[in-house]
Amino acid sequence: MFDKLKEVAKKAADVVEDAAEAVADKAGDVYEKAADVAGDAFEKAKDMAGDAVEAVTDKAGDLTEGAKKAASATAGAAGSAFEKAKDVAGDAASAVKDKIT
Repeated sequence: MFDKLKEVAKKAADVVEDAAEAVADKAGDVYEKAADVAGDAFEKAKDMAGDAVEAVTDKAGDLTEGAKKAASATAGAAGSAFEKAKDVAGDAASAVKDKIT
C-alpha cells in the first residue's frame, strides 16, 4: 500500500512540475511579447519625435529665409529712399543756387 501511495505522490509531483514549467514558459512568452511591444512603441515614438524636430527645423529655415528676404527688401527700399532724398536735396540746393545767382 505504501508503494501505491508513493507512486501516486510521484505522479502528482510530476504533474505539478510539468504545470509549473508550462506556466513559466507561458510567463516568459508573455514577458517577451510585452518587451517587443514596448520596444516597438519606443521606436515609433522616437521616429515621431525625429519627424517633429525635422519639421520644426524646416519651418525655422523657411522663416529665416523669409526674414532674410524681408530684411533685404527693407534695406533696398531704405537705400532707394535715401537716394531719392539725396536727389531731392540736390535739386533743391541747385534751385536755391540758381535763384541766388
